[in-house]
Amino acid sequence: MDYTIGVGTLGAGLWVSYNSGGKFRHIFRGVEPECNCRALAVSPHTPGVILAAQDRVGVIRSEDNGGTWERIGNPIDADIWSLAFDPHDDQRIYVGTRPGVWCSSDGGASRAVIVPPPST
Repeated sequence: MDYTIGVGTLGAGLWVSYNSGGKFRHIFRGVEPECNCRALAVSPHTPGVILAAQDRVGVIRSEDNGGTWERIGNPIDADIWSLAFDPHDDQRIYVGTRPGVWCSSDGGASRAVIVPPPST
């Protein structure tokens, strides 16, 4: 049984394999091809829904196992290091940046800072 693998890179964007890692393809639709993509998250609620982070761009979402991508919410002008779905709430998404933590309670359409960056 084949499964899908998504890999984010630093400087080479997002890559997806639909045959258990036998062959990867570089994703261009909705993804900057040379972006830093440090974080991926797979929805525990909805099959086929994946989030990916693009530094200085924001969060993108696929609803078809990585076939097509669309930016959600406003841009985030920071390096994004982590993404997570809340296991109990399908609309709550966490975004870890450098520095700070953001939370969305509406599937990514808007965000609020829950751990502010340190003051300088």
